[in-house]
Amino acid sequence: MRLLIIICGLLTSTFLSPHTLSAQTLLRWKLKPTESFHVAIEQHTDSTVAFTGKSAATKIDLTLVLGWNVLTADDASFKIRQTIERIHQKLATPQAGTIEFDSASSTKPTGQSRDLAESLRPLVGAEFEITMTARGEITALQPANDSAKALLSALENNAAGDATAKATTAKSTVEQMLRRPLLVLPEKPIASGDTWSVASDRPTAAGPLKIDTTYKLTNLSDQNGNPIAHIGISAKFTPAPGGQLTVKSPEHTGEIQFNVADGRLIEIKQKQKLTTERPYRETTISVTLDSQQTTTMATR
Repeated sequence: MRLLIIICGLLTSTFLSPHTLSAQTLLRWKLKPTESFHVAIEQHTDSTVAFTGKSAATKIDLTLVLGWNVLTADDASFKIRQTIERIHQKLATPQAGTIEFDSASSTKPTGQSRDLAESLRPLVGAEFEITMTARGEITALQPANDSAKALLSALENNAAGDATAKATTAKSTVEQMLRRPLLVLPEKPIASGDTWSVASDRPTAAGPLKIDTTYKLTNLSDQNGNPIAHIGISAKFTPAPGGQLTVKSPEHTGEIQFNVADGRLIEIKQKQKLTTERPYRETTISVTLDSQQTTTMATR
C-alpha cells in the first residue's frame, strides 16, 4: 500500500505541473530598456464585393515588418520606438491582374504597381514613439522622425476644399492603425478558463465597426522552463451608430501564445470572416472579407 501511495504521488507530480494547476497568474508585459524586437505581420484576405447581380473578387497579401526598440521601462509603462521597416503588398483581381509593391525589392514598379508604391513607400522608415502600459494598452503616439512627421503632414495638407473630410478620415485611419495594440492583458490575476474583454473602434474596408474582443486563458504550458500562456480569441462586430451598415454571419477566432516569464508576445494566429451589407441608391452592396493573419514577435 505504501509503495502504491508513493507511485501515485510521483504520477501526480509528473502530470500536474505548477503551470497546469488552477492557481491564478498575473499576465503583464515586461519589456526592458535597450531590448529590440522584430514584429512581423502576415495577412491574406479574400474580398468579394457584390451588387446588382455582379461581383468583384480581390486577393490581398500583406507583409508588414516592424522594429521595436524599448527606450524606457518601469512597472507601469514603456516607451517604444516603432519603425516601419518593410511593406509588401500584392493585390490580384480578374480585371486588373496582379498589382504588387515590395519595399525590399530593387525592381522599379510600373503601371498600377507604381501607383501602389507611391501610396505605400512614404510609410517605410517612419518612426513613432509609442507609450504602452504593462497591460498592453497604447496611451500615446508621437511621430519620432521626419518621415513620420511628413506622413502625417501630407495627410493634413490634403485637407483642401471638398477633400477636408476625406483627409481627416485618412489621418484618423493611419493613427488608429498605429495605436492598435498587439495584446491587451486582463486587469487582475486569472486562472485557466477565465475570460476578459476589450472594446475598440476600427475602420475596415466594409465601414467603421465596433469590435468587442473576448480573450480566454485556455491553459499554461512549459517551454524550456518558461510558462507559456495559451489564450483563445473570439470577437463580436457592431456597426457604428447612425450608419446603414448591417453585419451578417461574423466569425472571428484565434489563439495567442504569450511568454509569461519574459512578459512578451510570441505569436498570434487568427481567422476572420465577415459579411456586411449597406444600401446604395436602389441596390445593396455586399462585402465579404475572409482573412487569416499571423503575427510573430522575436528578440533581435
